[in-house]
Amino acid sequence: MDFRQRLIAAADAWPVEQSRLLQLLANPRTPQSLLQQFALSTLAGAHSFAHAIALLFCRASHPQAKAFLFDNLLEETGMVLRGDGARYRPAQEHTAWARRFCHACGLDDAALDAALATTRPWPPGAFALIGQNRWQEAIAYLVVGYERASPRYMRGVHQALLGRGFRKEDLVFFHNHIAADEAHGERGVDILVALASDPAMEARLLAQVIRGAGDFWQGLNGANHAASAG
Repeated sequence: MDFRQRLIAAADAWPVEQSRLLQLLANPRTPQSLLQQFALSTLAGAHSFAHAIALLFCRASHPQAKAFLFDNLLEETGMVLRGDGARYRPAQEHTAWARRFCHACGLDDAALDAALATTRPWPPGAFALIGQNRWQEAIAYLVVGYERASPRYMRGVHQALLGRGFRKEDLVFFHNHIAADEAHGERGVDILVALASDPAMEARLLAQVIRGAGDFWQGLNGANHAASAG
């Protein structure tokens, strides 16, 4: 296999649709307390992901990578560029979508703000790489290892929660990420191919895709771990 094929095979290796989390969400006997815990994790993840993308944008030096990260950050924060400047659309911010789902689970903004105040950066493996200024490997870990698996996860969550009686408008966070993250995962692979200047870099990038995809899978199955970034 060439490098592109190896990246895709590593990112798509885990059966996300069969994860324990999706099974719990689809189970009508799963208690409301677990749904609320899941909702809080969704919101915390949305906050941390936008933070990670912003840090990566500041560190990246490759034009293709920087352009992708900028576009991704605009999406995350509800910003739209027009000919006469930028427009901020608060209702389109991804954290606003996540809050809408939290509200549907019976959580108010005071509870959400209190939870966010104690949230650790997620995923830790990506932030460790960013902190070491290994931004190329952080993109591999986060955008290809994690985000490429996201559409299958988001589709499964959306279907499970619809089956539990949630309204479509309360699940926009999950629905809107399906197509968006499919595009991000493909662009992420293109960026890694462009960044792989030699066999040593190929090996480092592939290793982080494998690590990111594995950590994503472990997280869906209840493993509480601090992912290393070695």
